[in-house]
Amino acid sequence: MEDAGTELCSLAASGDLEGLEIWQLAGVDMTICSYDGQIPIEVARASGCEEVVEFLKQATLYQAQVTGCLQVIG
Repeated sequence: MEDAGTELCSLAASGDLEGLEIWQLAGVDMTICSYDGQIPIEVARASGCEEVVEFLKQATLYQAQVTGCLQVIG
């Protein structure tokens, strides 16, 4: 999944919200690291892409809630 992390970070750096939404809808972990250990939200923040930062905050929050629910059910 290293390549996926790099792709997510690239999308975050360029402010490609639509591309990130597609990956999220496909069920990809939005906190996955790139080849150099960065996560998409860090890259978006460093690039000044505030809309992407907000999207990734919400996506990460949603992901954590789903994971928590699955752990309770499981």
